[in-house]
Amino acid sequence: MMKSNIRQYRLFVLCNTVLVMVCYFFGGIYFNNMFTSDRYVNSMISSNIITPTVVVFAFAVFFIPYTHFSFNLQNERKYGIMEATGVSWRDLWKFVLMENAFLAGCSLILGLASGIMLLTLFFKVFVKIIGIEFNFPAISINSVLRPSFALLIIYILTVIAIVIRLSRITVKEMIEDSKKVRIGKSSSIVLLLTGLTAICYSIIGVFFIFDQTNTNRLIVYYVVMLIGIYLMISNSYVLMIWLKKHRPNMFYKNLPVIGSIRQNFSMNKRIIFFSICLISFVVFFQTFSVYCSKLMVRNALNDNPFHIAYIEYEDGEYPSEKDLIAYAEKAGAVIDKNAAIPTILDGCFIISQNVANGNLGTDCNIEDGECVVYTQYDLHDGYPHDEFSRDKLMVNGSDELSVKEVNYSSLINNGLTPQNIIIVSEDEFDGIIQRDASVRTAVIRVINCETVSQSEALYHEIAKDYDMGLDGLFVSTQFIDMKTSDQSGKFLILVSTVMNMLLLFLNVVMIFFKVQSNRERNEREYALLWKLGINDAEIDKTRKTETAIVFIIPSFVAVCIGAIMTIGLIKISF
Repeated sequence: MMKSNIRQYRLFVLCNTVLVMVCYFFGGIYFNNMFTSDRYVNSMISSNIITPTVVVFAFAVFFIPYTHFSFNLQNERKYGIMEATGVSWRDLWKFVLMENAFLAGCSLILGLASGIMLLTLFFKVFVKIIGIEFNFPAISINSVLRPSFALLIIYILTVIAIVIRLSRITVKEMIEDSKKVRIGKSSSIVLLLTGLTAICYSIIGVFFIFDQTNTNRLIVYYVVMLIGIYLMISNSYVLMIWLKKHRPNMFYKNLPVIGSIRQNFSMNKRIIFFSICLISFVVFFQTFSVYCSKLMVRNALNDNPFHIAYIEYEDGEYPSEKDLIAYAEKAGAVIDKNAAIPTILDGCFIISQNVANGNLGTDCNIEDGECVVYTQYDLHDGYPHDEFSRDKLMVNGSDELSVKEVNYSSLINNGLTPQNIIIVSEDEFDGIIQRDASVRTAVIRVINCETVSQSEALYHEIAKDYDMGLDGLFVSTQFIDMKTSDQSGKFLILVSTVMNMLLLFLNVVMIFFKVQSNRERNEREYALLWKLGINDAEIDKTRKTETAIVFIIPSFVAVCIGAIMTIGLIKISF
């Protein structure tokens, strides 16, 4: 019997091998301790692997049992005949156990080999194309053992579940046609309208209600929309009843097609719904990765208004202005701005308005007792932020200032400064220092060159004489943040594309398994329809209807859902 199933085995092993390969690929990256270490890879880049890894393994939890159960469902009739012709139940379940274990073993071995090759190719070729260098081995013990353990658990539980199911069904249930439309399960017009209402609510919410103040609401709209889709699919037979009552001529004229639609929605509604969820997620996540890539680069530019910025404390050694000029000459850079910003350190940075107006490009006109706040973030940077709502601020533990104006932007490089920068009048600034001799002060050095590339050259010249790490001359630079954001965005697009291509491929395979399991029954039905006088054109129309129900309609609906969610992403950033 195993020889007669070679064709089924090939398809089964192929799709499971692809899944296992990609599980090893993402697991190999995620469980590589060097990849997740800040010492080797910036966390802004390495964090992009978390979501794809979780999604792939979550899909494996669903897909591996699905393919095994679909494979055994196609063979249940053969199992029933074997048991009816004298094969003992013990020998039968041993055969099923051995067959499924053999297929799982082949999938794991081939998936491991191809996963290692893909992982090596990824680190040696793909990441270099997007400008990232990883100076550590592509394969580690953890990157192989942990995905193997997770996949092995899934396969073992799946095989056990199949044997248990086989032990609970009778020979009659194996042999008879298991795909009967459940006539008794009625549809509800109330649930259909509830589903339509849920869809309309989500669309209206995305277009007119959703904003950046609560980005998690977009996920709620997505879930509500999917619930609405499921309610409409599950209760769609109401539309056929309406058609039968109000358009009887059309109903009976297309009876074979309508019968096929009813049967396919009844038997395939779960796979149709899952396909809609999967494809809409793929469309949304691919768009999301591109969106995040562009947003990270834009935020890096907005969050770093100066090419180079660092803090000069009273007890430290820092380059003098003369030194900076000399470094610039060696680097071939022209310094356009080199300003020293006296600052009070009080949980936030406090700067006088004369210095801010003269060196930071502000236009403040502040009286004593007032202040202007720069939040150091943009409300439209794609992250949830609360609006600054305080009318009063307490500085230095005792001085209360009224907030005259709030600016949602970065005044000095975001990576260097705390959450807020407070600008006060000159007298207020001097008064804070005079009233408390223990107040901490420092100087913020901001530098701009003619071009960003010149600032990079200047940075490397300074780094020859100074430690640029956290314990040394801690520097916030525009070019490093821009480069990191660009690499992080490209890496996210790359891993998202790999994941989404896998999900789309396996979605097609999953539907193909479903169609194959219906194939024998459908052919008998088509032969019976032909004997009853239904011509070939009508039978061909019925076949095309089934294809549209299982493939085309879910894809169209899913793309529309993904597009609506994408509009929500655009709204919170522009």
